[in-house]
Amino acid sequence: MRRFDGFEPFSRRDERDDDDDRRPSWRELDRRRDRSSHREAEPESRDPRPSRQDYKKDRYKKQLEQLFSGGKPNPEQEKQLKKIRQARGDAEINKACLQFVKKFGLPKEWDSLTLFLDATDPELLLPALEQLEKSVVMQPPVRQENFKQRLRLLKMTSSSDKVLAAVARLLEKVE
Repeated sequence: MRRFDGFEPFSRRDERDDDDDRRPSWRELDRRRDRSSHREAEPESRDPRPSRQDYKKDRYKKQLEQLFSGGKPNPEQEKQLKKIRQARGDAEINKACLQFVKKFGLPKEWDSLTLFLDATDPELLLPALEQLEKSVVMQPPVRQENFKQRLRLLKMTSSSDKVLAAVARLLEKVE
């Protein structure tokens, strides 16, 4: 329906178009919402893969842990430690521990040091107790509890006054 006097009647479609011009689009609404001061900033999405810095930090932590725990024994030391584990009787255990100390010195690793608690020779036992005393606080609670039990057993079985004094001092510190 077109009139020739230059006036066109509005159709329903034309009315909607006018409303659409006044009403903001979804894009504009989203843009306004993003600029709002009431909206909290969304956390940046993080890449699920670890970054290079995270990798370096983890590697550094592992190196520090290895440094303070004394590190893992090498294969030759591991063979000698196996001999200590397999030794039966006081004489064999003392002999195996003495061989280890002569070859490699006193071990720095917690598990290896605890093997020396089976020795009866105060010359082997006292240095091992001193090393264990230094690192007992860094051990998890389960290992600390096992260590306490081993110390109590040592307190009952040892005949050396020096060892008994060291054990008593350690038990006070740990308990």
